[in-house]
Amino acid sequence: MDVAKAGFPMEKYCYIAFLNKHYRNPPLETTSLDCIEAKRLLPCSLCLSCTNKTLDFFAPETSLEFAAFTEPTPASSSPSTGLKKLKLTRKERDSARSHLMDFRNSLRRKEHNRGKFLEHPQTMFLSSSIQTVLLDKMLEITSLSHLQRLVQDWRHCEAHSTMLYDVVLKVQREIRGKRNEAREARNAATRRKRAGKRKAAELSEDTDEDFDNERDETDSDLDLPENIPLPAKTTHAQKPAHAASDACTRTALQTVTNTKRPCHAPPSLLTAAKTAEEYRPRYKPWIRR
Repeated sequence: MDVAKAGFPMEKYCYIAFLNKHYRNPPLETTSLDCIEAKRLLPCSLCLSCTNKTLDFFAPETSLEFAAFTEPTPASSSPSTGLKKLKLTRKERDSARSHLMDFRNSLRRKEHNRGKFLEHPQTMFLSSSIQTVLLDKMLEITSLSHLQRLVQDWRHCEAHSTMLYDVVLKVQREIRGKRNEAREARNAATRRKRAGKRKAAELSEDTDEDFDNERDETDSDLDLPENIPLPAKTTHAQKPAHAASDACTRTALQTVTNTKRPCHAPPSLLTAAKTAEEYRPRYKPWIRR
């Protein structure tokens, strides 16, 4: 185990003095002292915390001054019914964000080619907070002055607000064009659906009319007499004489007078040869030799 690495985090006196003692850097009379006693120009964090001092690093004279950044006011998140059409969908928002990112990259390259803002990070040219404001108000921006009021805290507002407004107009045209195409496609599908329902209703009406006409024609073809004579009722006196003799009637407690049916043997089953012969074709098939 490296004693210097293990003991350095546990040091409570002075980090620099601990390393000097471990590696025995000469002269030990001076290097073993803490930063305040040794009057070092850059004391360690332990010595600064003990003396309640801070280190101030001043920017070079050649660097540019940074403007104070203020957080833009967030957009209201309570849209009414009339403002729902002005909100962007997820796909529209992603597409608009890609256009803003391209604008930020082009602005950064343009400024670097001019030799300005070389030390600025990429996010300073168009921060994510300003992009959020633009995406929330993308379809509400109607003029350059309106855009400048929304991004008044942007560092490059005066110099490049016109370029940003051109990008906003391009995004608006793209979004509205896609929405018009989608609306026309929905309207065409609705018209086709209505036409299909109307045609189906007309076909069903024609089918019902044809069925009614056929039923009327069928009823007219049947020439039935107006007064159909009913058959006369037969009584027991009008029955033929042989009916009484043929009927098997018996009184109560009388023996059964029904005759027994004769028993017949079941028909014999066909042999396999006869069965195969029945399924054989009646004609003689012609065989090519």
